[in-house]
Amino acid sequence: MLAGVPKNLHWALQEFRRFTMPSLCARSNKVPLLWVDGLCIDQDDEKEKSSQVNLMGSIYRSAFTTISWVGRDNGRISTAIKWLDLISRELSEPWGEYSPNGVMWMQKYPALFQDDRPVENEIWGCVMELFDLPYWTRVWIVQEIALARNVYVVCGAAAIDYLRFEEVAKWVAALSTNPDLQRPGFMGPNMWNFVAYHLASAVTGIMVASRCGQIAKAEEDQHDDKWNKWKCITSTVNHKATNPRDKIYALFGLFQTRSIADYRKPTEDVYYGFIEELFAETGSIEFVAFAGLRFRQESFDLPTWIPNWGELSHHEGSQFPVNVFHADRGLKDFELVEAFIGEHRILHASGTICGKIEKVQPWPLGGIKSFMEWCREYASVQNMRYIIGIPRLQAAFRLCLMDGDVYEQDRAYEEPYPDSTHRIVLGFLELMRECGETNRSEFYESLGIDAKHFAKSYSERIFGLTEVQGARIWARGDDWLPSAKFLVKRAITRNLCQTMIHMTDGYIGWGPTGTLPSDLVAVVNGCSLPLILRKVDSRYEVVGGCFLLGLMNGEVVQRMKERRDTLQELQLQ
Repeated sequence: MLAGVPKNLHWALQEFRRFTMPSLCARSNKVPLLWVDGLCIDQDDEKEKSSQVNLMGSIYRSAFTTISWVGRDNGRISTAIKWLDLISRELSEPWGEYSPNGVMWMQKYPALFQDDRPVENEIWGCVMELFDLPYWTRVWIVQEIALARNVYVVCGAAAIDYLRFEEVAKWVAALSTNPDLQRPGFMGPNMWNFVAYHLASAVTGIMVASRCGQIAKAEEDQHDDKWNKWKCITSTVNHKATNPRDKIYALFGLFQTRSIADYRKPTEDVYYGFIEELFAETGSIEFVAFAGLRFRQESFDLPTWIPNWGELSHHEGSQFPVNVFHADRGLKDFELVEAFIGEHRILHASGTICGKIEKVQPWPLGGIKSFMEWCREYASVQNMRYIIGIPRLQAAFRLCLMDGDVYEQDRAYEEPYPDSTHRIVLGFLELMRECGETNRSEFYESLGIDAKHFAKSYSERIFGLTEVQGARIWARGDDWLPSAKFLVKRAITRNLCQTMIHMTDGYIGWGPTGTLPSDLVAVVNGCSLPLILRKVDSRYEVVGGCFLLGLMNGEVVQRMKERRDTLQELQLQ
């Protein structure tokens, strides 16, 4: 072993020499030059590293082939690669990919679905292990994959073209968001839930590289988009970096920037410089939703409105979704002052204070049962509605899903309600019943739903309507129920990373950990999420973004017209 060569690199070079180099030589008809960042850049020389990092985008674009070595072969990863190659070839057939029959090809391979015990299935266990490798959440691999002309995923003697690998990942992701895809008769419900839903949660990192590749391609084709920086940084928010500066520097090859990598700069200056450039180009302060006191580090001199990208990656699941809500819709028409960064790195913006936090309610780890018990108690109050006029049972359901739709359909809460909405509502109700350990008739009775006139009373208690189209979906059988409950559980697990918050005037929602009673809720022009603020003299510190049911889509404008809220200049420090 060469002195100074890390153990992983030593193993990788050994496998390259034994398995990969012969095939590369055969393809190029010559001995290829090998560039390895761990060897070709002096990692201890910050000046050299800075200059070389600025060249890495062109290095990957120019490379004949990029090798993604995912680790030493333990027999399972190479097995997964071989099966993924086979699956990708099936998906390339006319009946494959995203069509409703995109799973029927599995009938040819009983080993993929037999026994209905996914935990014991060797093949899917190996695939899950490959998808779940920490390798896919390293921020540097995004650029390597997105910019390369040819990429191969390699482990031992097994290799797969990344385009084939990506095709399978896209297929897995599409299964979980296709409400029309039904479980095939040859596959048991447990295996189906694993393939159609569990696997999807493991391909997130892989899909990030795909999205960033599309951004980089658009840049190369001169389709200038001022939001490309924002798309890249938010896509990689959960990706890890040993050096926190690399949360920014590892993305430089994907978009145009005036900045250059300099590892001698303090990390907080790198983050501030990135946001300053982004703000100058877009005029948006959407980034504030990713900031807050909970990500503050004592050693950082960083304003609370600047995201701490390095710390964010260690709090996976703690970020609220952006680009799906529009809390500030219509505020621009009332704008008091255009946002700007003033002296001492103070952000000035127009916004309105909507009220105070009265109560915070953190949930214990794994507290799905206690949350569902709260939902049942909250929804069981008869003849009372949520503050925006909807039934309390609907409010509990929408709080559970944070007003999102697991199938990514825009009209989840609009008439006519799609069947997918009813499936998830009923999955939510059944999960609530199971947590209370009561039989169906007693449970629905406690919520005011009459089992004998189910469609009518269900429609009234959930949607506030006499009877909604599709409410009889229950009569079709409960084959879809396990997957519906799984999707609800996944949403709740995500939400329980937050703290439930109650405003003094009755709004409820989710806020960042560290929210305190008497903190303020504000809607700020240019930020799609409401913000929790903490007043310090005449200025405010950002605690973090939040979700408040009934304040997420421009409702604040009506509140202003009713003179409940007034627009003011807010100074964030």
